[in-house]
Amino acid sequence: MDKGQHLRLFITEGGTDKVIAMSTELSLHGSAQTENSTTKDTTDSTGAVWDENDVTGRTYDINFSALVASGTDTGKTFADMEGKVNDEIINWKIALASGEQNRTMGIVICSGQGKLTNIQATGQVSQQSTYSGTINGYGPLVPGSLT
Repeated sequence: MDKGQHLRLFITEGGTDKVIAMSTELSLHGSAQTENSTTKDTTDSTGAVWDENDVTGRTYDINFSALVASGTDTGKTFADMEGKVNDEIINWKIALASGEQNRTMGIVICSGQGKLTNIQATGQVSQQSTYSGTINGYGPLVPGSLT
């Protein structure tokens, strides 16, 4: 069983995968929209009517947060990400990581494309500054290989 610090979000640009630097949280959420497709003919072997639902759409989003940092050349910082809140498609991967500061990509859990739809920085007096963002899926969520 791996710990949370080994699950990392990587952004791919120009054929290079870079981790979100100084990451503190990561979550992937997927959902399916359904529509009731039950008819008068929908019954089971006993004659009971059960709802049948068809999937009409699927969506996913990735939420992440990290410390605000500058001067790192081994990962994506707030400065790197803030300009991407536009109509730009971002290639991403969620993977297990190891090595120095958990920045070496290992097994890819899933990948895809998305658009950064929001980013927010927070800085409180005498506290570390953080930022968070959301990438909404654009196209399919591609499962990786867990072996």
